[in-house]
Amino acid sequence: MKLTPEDQAKLAQLIDQTCREQPALNAPRALRSRVFAELERRAALPWWRKSFVNWPLPMRIVFVLAAIGVVQATLNMTLWFNDQLVVAQPVSRSLSWLQNISAFISFLQSLSDYLGATLLHRIPVSMLYGAAFGVLILYGLLLGLSAAAYRTLYATR
Repeated sequence: MKLTPEDQAKLAQLIDQTCREQPALNAPRALRSRVFAELERRAALPWWRKSFVNWPLPMRIVFVLAAIGVVQATLNMTLWFNDQLVVAQPVSRSLSWLQNISAFISFLQSLSDYLGATLLHRIPVSMLYGAAFGVLILYGLLLGLSAAAYRTLYATR
């Protein structure tokens, strides 16, 4: 049965009116006290146990600067490793951030080429196919166990 737009509007008004006429439900006293106790517990937490948005502004600035410092140190270590491993490509210390990232990517590519050339060609093709098949079997097993766990925990309630 298909409703006309007028009937749909009347039905929406009837549902809205019926919902508004329902009495307000009060939470059980035990639930209400547990909820308020949890709200008070969360409000009493120290700032470092709250989300980043609730941290004081100076602490947020210190954290962001520290994170930038960690990224810079990581890039510097990458350049040092690049200098140690890839002698044919000297890297200048006065590179910009973009050049640092480019050097890091080229280092990863040369490392993967080296590892690929030495390791991948020594593994028999049948073992590679077997490993790929094993990964697919394990993935299917993970999906099956996840579905069974979901049905056990949520669908039976």
